[in-house]
Amino acid sequence: MEAPEGPGRITPLPPPEPDGVGRPFERAPRQWMPVGLALAGLVAFAIWLAVTTNPLPNQAAAGRSQGTLTPLSVDDAPPASSLVPIATSTTIAPTLGDMLPWLEGSLVIFSTAADGTFLNVWDATLPKPATYRLSGTNVLDISPEPESLSFVAYETGGDVVNSLYVGGWQRQEPVFIGSQGFAWDPEGSATIMWIGVDQLSGESALYRKQVPRTVERVAPMPPNSRLAGWTTSGLLVTVAAGPAEVMVDANGAVRTKRPALTELRDPEGNVLGTVVAEPLRATSSGTVVAIGTADAFEAAELEVPESALVVPNEFVVLDATIAGGPAFELRSVSIAESLADGRAVFPSDGRWSLSDNGRWAARLTTSGRTTAIAMRSLETRAIRVISLRSDGDKLPVGFTQDGEWFFTYAPQADELVAASDGGAQFVVPFAQLVRLGGVYVRP
Repeated sequence: MEAPEGPGRITPLPPPEPDGVGRPFERAPRQWMPVGLALAGLVAFAIWLAVTTNPLPNQAAAGRSQGTLTPLSVDDAPPASSLVPIATSTTIAPTLGDMLPWLEGSLVIFSTAADGTFLNVWDATLPKPATYRLSGTNVLDISPEPESLSFVAYETGGDVVNSLYVGGWQRQEPVFIGSQGFAWDPEGSATIMWIGVDQLSGESALYRKQVPRTVERVAPMPPNSRLAGWTTSGLLVTVAAGPAEVMVDANGAVRTKRPALTELRDPEGNVLGTVVAEPLRATSSGTVVAIGTADAFEAAELEVPESALVVPNEFVVLDATIAGGPAFELRSVSIAESLADGRAVFPSDGRWSLSDNGRWAARLTTSGRTTAIAMRSLETRAIRVISLRSDGDKLPVGFTQDGEWFFTYAPQADELVAASDGGAQFVVPFAQLVRLGGVYVRP
């Protein structure tokens, strides 16, 4: 049947055309309806959001019980869904150089705790030190090699005899059992010498070791001798001629003294000179603080060698001189026995320090809650007092090698305090007890 003609006739569509492989080509369905519905939804959501986030004025809201949003006051708790910002800033710990602005290089600190003795190397650019526990226990005297501070030596106390350990920062080995004093070469050759008692023969001898070489026996030594130091002029060897004697001085003070001599010997063990005194401290430059012992020889009814230098029976300052002159020279005698606090310049507990340049001896004085450093000149006999700013008990530690700074330690506050004679003071937190003479500057 043919389609009717006229304006209302229906014209049929032609059949779909085949695609390239002979299949009918289907036109894509219309896409506008879903898009329109999505746009309409977004418009509706925007209108709702505008209405709900803009509440009516309080006057209009007062007559409505539903759908009213009232602004939060400062006393209201934030809603459960509030986002709390997270702080992103970090605190940078100060370096040792920040705390000690004068320091260049690092500090080498020897400290003691319940579980041992420690060597701490603290670089000025770091906020805390590298800490190494020493291999030996019951450490007595300890000293680093003076030039590089890369090696360390110390004596440990035993039930019968002492032992000498030598090594680097991380590990030290026992090199001699039966040691009696040791000292490093002040010229910085990484050479150490000591006096030791052979455990088989019982004989005393002088020994030498250049790290890392083997031990060398140098020369025999007198019985009851001890190596007290190594100066640029030679070795200081103390020889006890008898047991200690109880002495009473002119002021009525009771003091125990040994009839002891001090010999200056060259590194091969040859005697250069003798003084009738026992050294208490000595510097590498040859300054010796000693106490005369002629009265102890007299009390023990012992003869003093004719060639020995006899000094007064009190605290004296000696110079161990270079070869070619007298071995010992008496520099100063009249050292005041006490300071303003009534205590001796050199207290019997040994907690005082001698500067490496041989110019100052120092200890701490206390008045009430104030602690001060009392420095006694060994050249002019002047006394300089530096009051420490922080309160609490303090312990003396000692001078830096150049004598410019004096360290103390506050055990209650866990603080290491550096003070100069000009009044500058700096505090470094440090949690272990610092040993007497236990701070060195390493360039």
